[in-house]
Amino acid sequence: MRKIILLLTFIFITSCKKNNEENKKIDTSNIEVDNNLSSIHFLKDSVGYYDNFEKVKKITFQEVEESEYLKLETQKTIEKNEDLIIDKKGITIKGTNLVSEIGLKNSKNKEFEYLGYYPSLNLYALSENSTSEGLSFSDFIYLNLKDKKLTKIVSSNSDSKIEDPVISIKNNFLAYYCNTLYETNNSFLGVLKIEGNNKLTEFAYFETEEYKIQDIKWDNK
Repeated sequence: MRKIILLLTFIFITSCKKNNEENKKIDTSNIEVDNNLSSIHFLKDSVGYYDNFEKVKKITFQEVEESEYLKLETQKTIEKNEDLIIDKKGITIKGTNLVSEIGLKNSKNKEFEYLGYYPSLNLYALSENSTSEGLSFSDFIYLNLKDKKLTKIVSSNSDSKIEDPVISIKNNFLAYYCNTLYETNNSFLGVLKIEGNNKLTEFAYFETEEYKIQDIKWDNK
């Protein structure tokens, strides 16, 4: 079967944003805590809704040979560590007594999985997997411990899972994809713009019923 290689170039994206900040892990001693509650309350936001993507530009691709695609460097944007612990009590920050608020914990119909840490953005990544009325849902969550913010990237379909997002070279865009689980060829790719304070907004998208997406790489041009 012929493979279709799509180069994620985005030549229409122009940005002079540079990340001059040194990548450091969050110092949890700076987080204000109510010692009586020992819990964190997160300000919540959601992004990735299909209705919002329909209002922005649709991505066009340049088809290239597989050999050209393989020459592109694979961006390692997430690190595996053990900074967060998830159990029935909630999300605990290692080295502290901090536990997340009620609702951010494993239960009968909801389960969280800690995926790792994005040093370039100072964000922790989780997946939230849940079931409702026989349908499975899987959303991607970013935790900003410094600003106590939670951002959820919702999947475009109920039966699809968001794969590990890839951050652009200059840390100003984030691309992710999800394939429908129960259909042979059905994929969605979303690009989010990373604005001040790491706020994410819908920027561009692509969808197809002709094939499934296997991987994403940014072309550093």
